[in-house]
Amino acid sequence: ECGRQSVVGDFDGRFTGERAVGDGGQRVERDDMVFAQPGQNARLSFTGAVGQRISAYLTASNLTGAGCPAVVLSLVRPDGSTLGSPVSTCTVTAFLDAQTLDEAGTWTVVIDPQGANSGTLTVRVYKVVDAVRAISPTGTLDSFTALQPGANGRYHFAGTATQTRRVTISYSTFSGCPAIVVSLVRPNGTTFSTNSTCSANLVLGPNVLDTTGTWTVFVDPQGPTTGTLVIKLTS
Repeated sequence: ECGRQSVVGDFDGRFTGERAVGDGGQRVERDDMVFAQPGQNARLSFTGAVGQRISAYLTASNLTGAGCPAVVLSLVRPDGSTLGSPVSTCTVTAFLDAQTLDEAGTWTVVIDPQGANSGTLTVRVYKVVDAVRAISPTGTLDSFTALQPGANGRYHFAGTATQTRRVTISYSTFSGCPAIVVSLVRPNGTTFSTNSTCSANLVLGPNVLDTTGTWTVFVDPQGPTTGTLVIKLTS
């Protein structure tokens, strides 16, 4: 569902039929949302399930009138409490990184222009699907594709203390600086090592594992970027 909406008082928009888009995920959007008067907010509602991951991307904002921040974007539970931390922007874009829903029911993305701001903006809400699979430390090439902003990659492998493991990223098409952050995560969920890059290539390691169990290579594109890369794990 998308269209131009002039806000009179607050605007409540319910997306009852999330439409599949060509990237393989789901996206709902409302383009050219018009805040005609200061103090108006918008609430975009959707039905969510526990474990789903949701991100939101605000673009093309031309709100004027009240300085910085211009607008705040937040994700609100069915009980009215806020999940995670809201994001704000003083520019034309804001990105609410993927959040994992912890309740079933009607969730809401709230768009709150600050102060006396009025104008137009675009908001897109994404159902995010992460890549989660095993990776072998044999140097076999694997790939990661983020189809929605906020999608991450989690690659699991069995590791033994004192083994050496190196992660190599190549041919990344993700933009920004840093474009991606790659971390090696212990079986207990703590981060062992991390590295980032603004280019197409990255090396993390060599890393001498300090415990035995299921380790994870966590690939985290930064901001609302999408793209692909090649990943390999070696000794």
